Amino acid sequence: MLAPDKKVFTKKTAGEKILHNTRNRWSSQTSESMMRNGILWKPGKKTIDDYSVHNYHALRIALGKLTIQEQSFFNTLTQAPFYAVHCTDSLDVVNKNNDLILYSRKKLISKGIRFNADNTQPIDISMLGNDGYVFFSLEVGSPLLKSSSRFGSIFYKIAYSHPVFRNSSLVLTDQVALVMPRCHIPELSREAVSLLEKRAFNRLSIIFNGKMLSILGLTYSIILDSRSLPPADQKIILSARNNAQLSNVVNSFFRPEIRVPKMVGIKSDEYAIHMEHYKPRMSRSSSSDSDEGAYGSDFFGSGSDSSEAED
Repeated sequence: MLAPDKKVFTKKTAGEKILHNTRNRWSSQTSESMMRNGILWKPGKKTIDDYSVHNYHALRIALGKLTIQEQSFFNTLTQAPFYAVHCTDSLDVVNKNNDLILYSRKKLISKGIRFNADNTQPIDISMLGNDGYVFFSLEVGSPLLKSSSRFGSIFYKIAYSHPVFRNSSLVLTDQVALVMPRCHIPELSREAVSLLEKRAFNRLSIIFNGKMLSILGLTYSIILDSRSLPPADQKIILSARNNAQLSNVVNSFFRPEIRVPKMVGIKSDEYAIHMEHYKPRMSRSSSSDSDEGAYGSDFFGSGSDSSEAED
């Protein structure tokens, strides 16, 4: 009776190992391509891991020892149920098995899949070279909090604990536009809101690589920036405990952007789709001549994409 179970377990483990190695390779290929092609990055000087570790240690040095209230907030936020949200106007990202298949801009072009070409500006590609990634925003808790996006009105929500995000990176806000988020915390004083709006971001200091460092970097960044606020406002921020409060804090301080290399494949029971705000729209699209049936299930099968090198 043990032999069949052992065989099945071995096959499952082997498949997971192959997928893990494939994602690691995609991560290396895509980040190397980004560093090589983006004007923003310093040629030959650093990898994305170097930036990430440097930024993390800089935060820890700047913070020093956390107060009791800061430590309590840190514990709460780092253990919160984070979710990644992908916005689009396309229903074609769900295949015949109801699996969610998302490709980077570069991958969409190479596969000849039609997509909204207005979603990525030329300056983003030239400055960052990040067209090899799939993008998500970040929320706390499973209910959808986001109600609108320039990228579309269909929202796909996935638990950030999903293995596909192990190789993701996170930037605190758009690295080109350096967008300052609108404050979603009505209890804050006008002085606090003004101080948050006057912050200046450094493009190379807001990136973190890997799920663990991403959440740590985000949390420490919120704590550090909260120290510039009046004591009463600091208390409001650090007292956030439920998911809605935590999500409001995260998205009032920053507009986190999650980047997953090359493609994302999520099985039908591992994501939620929200279409309450769906509004079909006409936009300029880009494609090759063969986009029929392009969103297949190859990610869950033999893994034919795994042998492809990132350009």
